[in-house]
Parts: sequence; C-alpha cells; structure tokens
Amino acid sequence: MEITFCNVVPFIQNITVNNMLEHVTEETYYRMFIPDILSDFNKCLYLDSDLIVTDDIVKLFDINLGNNYIAAARNFVNKSVPYIESLNLDPDKYFNAGVLVLNLTKWRQLSLRKQCIDLIKSGYKYLFNDQDILNIVCKNNVLFIPITWNYMWQFEFDGKLKEKDKILYKQAENKFSIIHYSSHRKPWNIPTGKNAFLWWKYALDTKLFTYEQY
Repeated sequence: MEITFCNVVPFIQNITVNNMLEHVTEETYYRMFIPDILSDFNKCLYLDSDLIVTDDIVKLFDINLGNNYIAAARNFVNKSVPYIESLNLDPDKYFNAGVLVLNLTKWRQLSLRKQCIDLIKSGYKYLFNDQDILNIVCKNNVLFIPITWNYMWQFEFDGKLKEKDKILYKQAENKFSIIHYSSHRKPWNIPTGKNAFLWWKYALDTKLFTYEQY
C-alpha cells in the first residue's frame, strides 16, 4: 500500500470560497480538482475522512458508471426541501458528496471542474457548499448507489424524514457497508451515540488514543 500527498494549493489559491457551515473547511472543495490531480486515471473513488468502511470497497469501485459523471448515495432532505428546490434540484435526487465514484474521463471531456469553479466564483452562498455545486453540475447524470454505501448517522439525531425514507434508512441500519459520521455531530464528541463505538474501536487501536485520555 502506498500513500501519496498532493499539493492542492496551486489549484485553489486564486479562488475564494464561501463556507456556510461552521464544521466545514475550505478543504471540502478539493475533491473538485481530483480529475486534474489524477490526470492519468479514468476513475476514482472519493471518501470523506469521517467515515468507516465495513465492507470490501472494491465492490463499490467496480460499479459500471456508464456515461454518468458520478455515483453517489441519496442525502435525505427534510427541512431543507425549499432550499434544494430553489437550486432547481429535485430533493429526492439530491446526493451526499461524502462517498463518490467519479468518472474522471467525463469530467475532463466536459470541463466539469470549470463549471464548478464558475459557480464558486459567482459569489452565491451555497448552504451546503461544494455539495450543492456538485449536485447542480452533475444533475441528471448521477448513478445512485444504495445508501448502505453511505449510511449517514446524522439521521439518528435528525429523525424528521419522509415515511418512505425512514423505511430505507431503517433497512440499512444493520447492514451498512460504510458508516458516515456526517454533520457537526461526531463520535469523538458524542461517544454514546449509536454506532459511535465503531469509530472508537479503531481509534483506540491506534497510538493516538488511550483509554485514560477519554
């Protein structure tokens, strides 16, 4: 296994971003530059850092994207419906950007990164930052994957879901392949939260934590 660190500064140094969420930093926009950074590759799997994979990730990477720009799981929308609709997006087809399979060939062919940058430079304050932008740019060209590949724990706390979404979420509860500790609530802040133990299981196996610290 090899880990390579990339300097993203040259890609974003002349771009000013508007972060609307306190727990989100400028780094969230870096995923937009993956097609340029990985210029020799045609496909890429992107994962946020606040998640745990519990299945063979190759199964996700190997999905056939066809002509879609991206593969992602739905982000259930409740109180944000009016906002999502104001972006001319269908709330039932709004995806979460924490787990993505990118069709890098399409991104380069269609200059999708430039389209993203143009939206950033427009100065519009997108509530969910680059996730909104990705949804706009990739609209109608998304392969939706089961939510088991991006099981967002925030809905354990924000339970106001449509009835059909509650059913889907409940079905994925005990068979997720990736648990995503989405939103500002994190397992290191809420250690008693449901499935927080998974994060602590691996954290306490590292040299960074000891039981005495927590």
